[in-house]
Amino acid sequence: MVSTEDRRVVPKAFKSLKGQLLLDGGKLGGSFFHRTVVLVCQHDAEGAFGLVLNRPTQTKIGEAVVADLPEVLKEQTLYLGGPVQTNALSYLHSDLFLPNASVMPNLNLGHSLDSLIELAQSSSPTQKVKVFAGYAGWSPGQLDEEMRRKAWLTHPASLDLIFTDEPEKLWQTILRAKGPEYRLLSQTPKDLSWNYPPAPASPATATTSSLSTRCPSMSSTSTSYGPARNRSPSTGTRPSCFITHPPTVR
Repeated sequence: MVSTEDRRVVPKAFKSLKGQLLLDGGKLGGSFFHRTVVLVCQHDAEGAFGLVLNRPTQTKIGEAVVADLPEVLKEQTLYLGGPVQTNALSYLHSDLFLPNASVMPNLNLGHSLDSLIELAQSSSPTQKVKVFAGYAGWSPGQLDEEMRRKAWLTHPASLDLIFTDEPEKLWQTILRAKGPEYRLLSQTPKDLSWNYPPAPASPATATTSSLSTRCPSMSSTSTSYGPARNRSPSTGTRPSCFITHPPTVR
């Protein structure tokens, strides 16, 4: 006879997604995270913190941050890292050897404007820096639940993907690399209503734009996913608020 104690359910061990990429798996239409690629910078029992990699803005860092910045930093593109605290500054920094890298080998997450300026003044020819306004944050257990619902696909992060020269194509590029089963998803238009022809116009409305008669996007009924609250890094400090002019997404 099996005792009650022997039949008890053993909870699954926590699996951190730190250092992984999250991709919209086709269920996030209509939300901020539609077709996004998010780098999970921190993930533990207290929640998760991530940065969207493929939302470059039309704003240069020098236009958004009021500070005495080096010219090389002023001209860099500012990325929209997520919908939470869009006036908060974060950055990713890589180099050939970073002994105290916090996200993955040779990749560090930072929030200090002074440290960012010091990096920009560095003479290292091999370093790369990517600066973000805002971030993505998940409360305890929220990201784990979204993973169970298959809202996200995962993919190993690499420095080449993080610092790609074509961020707008990153979502499609990774999906194609994941295999033929994801190729169809990678080819879907941003607006699913583009898959439908415009409805025939009646004589009385012949001058009305046909765009207004197209079928609504299938994503309009999608389940909402994503950050529910501000998420602090595990260091106990929130990203610094240095972004004074909101960036405009391309």
